[in-house]
Amino acid sequence: MKMLSKKIVFPLILGLGILIGWFSNSSTSTAVSEVHEHDISSSVYSCSMHPEIRQNQPGTCPLCGMNLVQSTSLQTTIDPNAIRLSKNAQKLANIQIHKVKETSPSFILHLNGRVMPDKRKIAVQTTHISGQIEQLLIGSKGRYIKAGEIIAYVYSPDLIEAQNELLEAFTTKEAQPELFKATEKKLKNWKLTPAQIDTILKLGEPIESFPLISEWTGMILNRYVNKGSHVERGTQLYEVANLKNVWIDFDLYETDLKKVHIGDKIKMEFSSYPGKIFLGQVNFINPIVDPATQVAQIRVIYTNTFKPVYPGMSVKGIFESLPTDDQKIITIPKTAVLWTGKRSIVYVKDPISVEPIFRLREVTLGNLNTSGYAIMKGLEVGEKVVTNGVFTIDAAAQLEGKNSMMNSTLIKTQNNQNKPMGKKKRGKINPTRSVVLALQEMTKTYLNIKNALALKNHEIIKSEATMFIGQMSDQKIFLSDNDQSNLIQLRKAMQEINATRKIDEVYEPFAEISDLFFDFLSLYKAEKLTLFRQYCPMAFDNKGAYWLSNTQDIYNPYFGEEMRFCGEIKGQLN
Repeated sequence: MKMLSKKIVFPLILGLGILIGWFSNSSTSTAVSEVHEHDISSSVYSCSMHPEIRQNQPGTCPLCGMNLVQSTSLQTTIDPNAIRLSKNAQKLANIQIHKVKETSPSFILHLNGRVMPDKRKIAVQTTHISGQIEQLLIGSKGRYIKAGEIIAYVYSPDLIEAQNELLEAFTTKEAQPELFKATEKKLKNWKLTPAQIDTILKLGEPIESFPLISEWTGMILNRYVNKGSHVERGTQLYEVANLKNVWIDFDLYETDLKKVHIGDKIKMEFSSYPGKIFLGQVNFINPIVDPATQVAQIRVIYTNTFKPVYPGMSVKGIFESLPTDDQKIITIPKTAVLWTGKRSIVYVKDPISVEPIFRLREVTLGNLNTSGYAIMKGLEVGEKVVTNGVFTIDAAAQLEGKNSMMNSTLIKTQNNQNKPMGKKKRGKINPTRSVVLALQEMTKTYLNIKNALALKNHEIIKSEATMFIGQMSDQKIFLSDNDQSNLIQLRKAMQEINATRKIDEVYEPFAEISDLFFDFLSLYKAEKLTLFRQYCPMAFDNKGAYWLSNTQDIYNPYFGEEMRFCGEIKGQLN
């Protein structure tokens, strides 16, 4: 009986142990599965239009009401400041890479110019007799006049008396030839022609209303007298210019003076002949910079016969310098650079990692040329930078709270991998009265550009951009290195607007200017200057862009009347 009970109990205990083990294993698997599912559900959900909105579960954006999306495109790498994109994310962003190399770039300058008369061919018509103008035959400015043409009739008592002397001397010419020659010479000194003297002798009496003859051929630039004006000997009647050859004066910024040389070719397009390109040659470079506009002038001499142009007409010039092998520099495409106001950054591909990993890098920019921006510092030959999809990578970095264009406290350069970039924060500058006035004028002009952009008025935008550049010209009132650096970058961006040919080309440099100008104004304590920094998340294909406004009302410059109220206030200045 005891043996039987042992045979029964042992299998029961064994079976019970297997059953407990099975339940234990199943429980463990469930726990592991739950942990895995918890890891997946811990992904960050964010708004595609407002990246600053982040939460650990699905929902809607409290700002715009859009559904939040799961940020699964980015994965954390070992380096906390590096960005790694999945294959799908790279395809969607169309990431393109450019290998850094030294080139001999050519530069393109877009110049604004005016037709001017050749100052060597300008003459002034004067009178050689005194009297009163009874009849004036020359018209206003712009009339063409020929040498020998009658320009006015003058009543001159002195001339009447001289004519009577001539007639009296003529009657005694045989007896006193020297007297006749003296009276004749007197009239010739008053610029009377031999034909006019003969006419007086034939008439036998003085001409009371005497005709004045033009000595010059050309276009009248200025007229200085009117009918009834009293004139003396040497009085200026009008200014005339021979327009067989004219000058084309182009404005050239002082930073570009070294790029242009005498003999260089310039393509020209006159406003009176749209679409037609004329070729000119630099004949003169004025090295003196105008303190009011901070520009110098270069000159092209144009032969005014085939397609005539006239003083005051506007002309656009395109100057392209030829590359030289002895001046190789590092150049990267313009699309690779992100502007942050005071800094310029790029994304560099990790050369060691097998998978695509990108790191933020601060660079120092040189001049803009046909190949892109010259790099003065921050990159070396052989490195690879992102040229397409840069905004996507930067937006991904913002979603992850990593180093990005808007969060640059941890930017690392190639030569300083362990120290944070940037200067120590300093207090705001107390501006002088002249600086305050300059800031107010610049702000007014910026707001005019913003409003004109919203109305899509390209002509006003270019005109105000030119005015803004002129307002920045007096750099002596801005003394610190920081505001000088900002002014240089602002000028470059304004020059880009000045060179635009259509409204669509304005948006990108305007966005740069809005960030640069905000940083510039933030340097000062200007109590009477209150501005609101506004933001449109849908600008530039949902990449977003800022602008400044003097009111809290939203008037979107990137979409205008189409989406006038799209935007929000992100900050306030003063």
